[in-house]
Amino acid sequence: MAFSILLYRGHRYTAERFPNPWMRGVVGAVALLCLTALNQQFFTLALDFNGGGFALIEKAYRGEAAWYSFLFKMIFTCACLFGSFKGGEIVPTLTIGACFGAAFAGWFGLPVPLYTGIGVAAFFAGMTNSPFTSLLMTFEIFGFAGMPYYAFAIAVCFTLSGYYGLYTSQKFPYSKTQAMFINRKGPRNSGIFRRAPRKRKNKRNRECQGKILDSTPGFSYTGTHGKRKSREIRGSRPSL
Repeated sequence: MAFSILLYRGHRYTAERFPNPWMRGVVGAVALLCLTALNQQFFTLALDFNGGGFALIEKAYRGEAAWYSFLFKMIFTCACLFGSFKGGEIVPTLTIGACFGAAFAGWFGLPVPLYTGIGVAAFFAGMTNSPFTSLLMTFEIFGFAGMPYYAFAIAVCFTLSGYYGLYTSQKFPYSKTQAMFINRKGPRNSGIFRRAPRKRKNKRNRECQGKILDSTPGFSYTGTHGKRKSREIRGSRPSL
């Protein structure tokens, strides 16, 4: 959910700060180059966080990825997407989940390969709101041995992720917690994070509206303030 909100807020902020797509691309490229140089100089000393991330998933499965890999991969992915380098979001999502699962296993002394698969399944289910797809994909990548753990992690993350997601046009026909038809959109597309449009005052439109109201029987236009008042229609009231 945090990654989904970060993607939405980042896209909106960069679009407001840099409305020119060329300038946005230049700023994104410079940021990506600086991040790559810092990583090669002070952290992993390699290009682990550049590209899709398949090699990083293999390193996380073997327990060779650094504990901060999921944070760095998230930052690199946001820098690329905010800079208009649209290369995909699915594989980075799998990579972030795998790195977090491996880091969690390392912190608590748990089996790294099992928790790498759990991280992939849980994070992908929470970001895409596709539990069955996440379960089948995890079987294909990591095998069927950890099926109970994968299924439990997917169910928990799918429920706790709410109605956030990776796709802005995604709709939720049914509630995740109740047997209820809701047919709602996610918060990224439902207007929760959007600013209310400003109402622009147009004097010409008010004058045109006043002319139309003045020509309507029963109404008269009062002037520049755009107010109208009712006027009694002369004559007798028609009988029903």
